[in-house]
Amino acid sequence: RINIDINKLQNKDIELHRNIEFIINDSKFNKEVLEHFIDELNKLKETLEQEIHDLCVKYGISNYSINLDGSIDVNGNVNLSYNKLRELPLKFNIVHGHFYCDNNKLTSLNKFPKFVGGDCNISYNNLTSLKGSIEYVVGYFDCSCNKLTSLKGSLLGVGYIFNCSYNQLASLEGSPKDVKDKF
Repeated sequence: RINIDINKLQNKDIELHRNIEFIINDSKFNKEVLEHFIDELNKLKETLEQEIHDLCVKYGISNYSINLDGSIDVNGNVNLSYNKLRELPLKFNIVHGHFYCDNNKLTSLNKFPKFVGGDCNISYNNLTSLKGSIEYVVGYFDCSCNKLTSLKGSLLGVGYIFNCSYNQLASLEGSPKDVKDKF
């Protein structure tokens, strides 16, 4: 049941909200429509979860949980290297282990995790920017051998090594603010 606190509504909206409450609560037809709509949403959610599961199986990803936004958190490693990927097949949020996505054909970091608890290797792709990148990597971050022209939009921090060699960089402006070991 949807309850509407009419006392908190502005005077001009009171009648509209009363009508909405009546339609939702007192109309058998609309209750049936609403129940059908909810059933369809649940079926869609199940379908999306199955698609995510199938992709995880295909790419050998286990120990994951699905977030409300459709992204996944992985309690372990992810290895998507050498798959000729132009984009990631899944949307990642947190990867608690290593994240390897080197030797593909990636052109953007769309769907990349925000946090990697181990190393992250995205070398040998077609990346021109690190925008949308991971915010923090606990281990090393390797973005060498791409087509990067700028480091703007790069990570906030790297726990070990940041390797951006063999790119087309004119400067290191925009590089991570915090690199614990070697740059």
